[in-house]
Amino acid sequence: MSHTGIRGYGRVLGHGPAVRPFLAAVIARLPVGMAGLGMIVLIEQVRGSYSIAGVVTAAFALATALSAPVLGRLMDRAGQPRVLIATGLVSSAALASLALAAVAGAADVVLIALAIATGLTFPPISPAMRAAWRVIFPDQDRRRLGYALDASSVELIFVCGPLLLSLLAAFSPPQVPLLVTAGLMAIVLSEMGIQS
Repeated sequence: MSHTGIRGYGRVLGHGPAVRPFLAAVIARLPVGMAGLGMIVLIEQVRGSYSIAGVVTAAFALATALSAPVLGRLMDRAGQPRVLIATGLVSSAALASLALAAVAGAADVVLIALAIATGLTFPPISPAMRAAWRVIFPDQDRRRLGYALDASSVELIFVCGPLLLSLLAAFSPPQVPLLVTAGLMAIVLSEMGIQS
């Protein structure tokens, strides 16, 4: 019977092949907690309207929900490296474009289209990590601990992501938080894909 709690998580992270993908996934998931909030903050700042900010963010969220199962299946067929790198680069480019377009005064329909593009290509990190745990830990007990650790880390993104975004928003121009979010997504997911 494997240990549970902190000791069990320590055993999981004490296994060399588990550390790098786990830490990369934690960082790669930060955009989940940052992108939607960042869109609202940026668009409200540059447009002075929560209504269009809400529509853009809703378009992003809906597109993300619709594409998640499709990207998960695609990852099963094409493999993690290709899908993580492609989605990481395309989604981050769309998100960065949204940030720059909002500051440049682009039309609402352009912002909505870029939000949809960001969501449709938002990287499937959770399915990728579930598959990675199966490879890293062939034995079921330690794999369960890996899943539990991974689920616990997801909670961090909803605390740390908005906190990082808020700090960036307080001390930088309005487009910077979303540009940082896009950069995190591109760099870390490219690294995850190369290492898969």
